[in-house]
Amino acid sequence: MEIDPFAMRRSQKRIGWAAILCAFGVVLPPSIGLVRVFIAGFNTYSELQKTGSADPAVMAGEVSVMILSILWGLVISCVFLIAMIVCLVKYRRRRKCLREFEEGRATEPKS
Repeated sequence: MEIDPFAMRRSQKRIGWAAILCAFGVVLPPSIGLVRVFIAGFNTYSELQKTGSADPAVMAGEVSVMILSILWGLVISCVFLIAMIVCLVKYRRRRKCLREFEEGRATEPKS
């Protein structure tokens, strides 16, 4: 099996872009969840101000939204983090293979 450096560079670029997109996927969901927490907290305190009492039934809905927003943001972020790690490992392996090919000491790719 022969190494095609042009195909390796193309796939390396695609993997690089995938890693960048995964980085956004790691950062954005917790950030959106945090914004949602502030909105839910604001809604909770607005409702408390309107009713004048700290009724748990009034607060429970917004508090659960706060908790679920952060939870789902972190779960989605962890999935993207794993995908980003996989992309970075593949990117480094391809880069190493290309360097070896350019130096003339390329080996057969491992299956």
